[in-house]
Amino acid sequence: MKNILKTCLCFSIVFGIGVNIFLPNPYLTNSFLPQDVQVINDHYDIEETALVSKDNKKAVVLDWDNSVNGAWECFSETKIFDFLSKKTFVVQRTGGTFHADIEPSSPFDTKTLNEVLKKHTKTRIPVLANINGMWVCASMATRVHGFGLISNNELDGHLCLYFSGSKTSLNKADPLHQKAVYSALELSKKIFPKN
Repeated sequence: MKNILKTCLCFSIVFGIGVNIFLPNPYLTNSFLPQDVQVINDHYDIEETALVSKDNKKAVVLDWDNSVNGAWECFSETKIFDFLSKKTFVVQRTGGTFHADIEPSSPFDTKTLNEVLKKHTKTRIPVLANINGMWVCASMATRVHGFGLISNNELDGHLCLYFSGSKTSLNKADPLHQKAVYSALELSKKIFPKN
């Protein structure tokens, strides 16, 4: 049954509105960054952390529709870095048209995710996602919900991962997720070496 659901989800993503998920996008840019972004850093205390991007020694903000959605294939893995806990865990994209639905790849990743979630009181947290070797600023919802498609990962459900321009499942903007995306950009400046 899960294989049928996976196939249906992939087809719904591929043939959804404005979705081009299986073709990598060679035009990954951050040229659309807004000039006046208000960022709240809250209580994060960042030390120098060894996060190294293959292409950039910095994190970037990429648009969901124009870049991330087409570059991150369904059921492929990516690393997520949480600023507060300084932990990294691996997830798979299991669906999502207006944002990414994600699930931990293994029981170990679910354990790490649970450790991360225990440190947070907010429902949307700034994180980095490693997409095609680039650390991309994102916002992760902290509530596990719905159903899961990955068997044996010890998580019943999925989480949502938002990028710049991502929307809710009802195709509506979520300003708090967008704020967390740009908080991730500010926080990333403290962990990447200066060029």
